[in-house]
Amino acid sequence: MLAFKQVKDFSNLNHTCPYGTQLVKDLYLRPELLNNLPMPTGEYFIRLTWYFYGKHIANTNFYFEYIEDLQKTVNQ
Repeated sequence: MLAFKQVKDFSNLNHTCPYGTQLVKDLYLRPELLNNLPMPTGEYFIRLTWYFYGKHIANTNFYFEYIEDLQKTVNQ
């Protein structure tokens, strides 16, 4: 659910069938949706493999870089 909350406003994933090309465009992480998930600065890769009724239908790959706001962390 965490991943979908981050992606839904930047995609056409939440619609009825038939599904055509699925797009995620101009995505950026919204820290307020991370629920205080500790995430250090770094480059990340998330690979999702989608199966429906045991049949592989799609792959989704996300690459992103996250940079902590260390000044904000220290001042809290």
